[in-house]
Amino acid sequence: MGAMSRLGNIVVLFVFMALLGPIKVEAIEPAQLQADEQTAFQHQDSQEVTTHYRRADTWFNRNERLIFWAVMALPYLALAGFIAFVIWDAKHPPRPIKSAELRRFEKLRKDPDKWNALIEALREVSKDNEEVATALRQHGLL
Repeated sequence: MGAMSRLGNIVVLFVFMALLGPIKVEAIEPAQLQADEQTAFQHQDSQEVTTHYRRADTWFNRNERLIFWAVMALPYLALAGFIAFVIWDAKHPPRPIKSAELRRFEKLRKDPDKWNALIEALREVSKDNEEVATALRQHGLL
């Protein structure tokens, strides 16, 4: 690109010379030409970098807002979840764990006919077993 640019400069220079007539032309030193090209490339590079940073800054600002609102929403969502759990927990009290024997006893206790039949069966057993008789006497069932 450097050689083509120099050739283009020379062509442009000759065109201007032809259009403007006799003009004193000074020779351009290669160091000056190289410095001018570097300045042009640096300017172009700085524009590309600026554009890149501008795009990155826009992306960051857009995502920064999204991250900000997501972080702000987390405590409110946690609070809403906690309130929902408290409401659910109030409607669903824990049930006590009962063994099979305890469930059968509860069923027996609710039915007075079966309860009376059990007491009569224990009275009959107490005739042969002194320990059962003692237990029934202590509770006033014999």
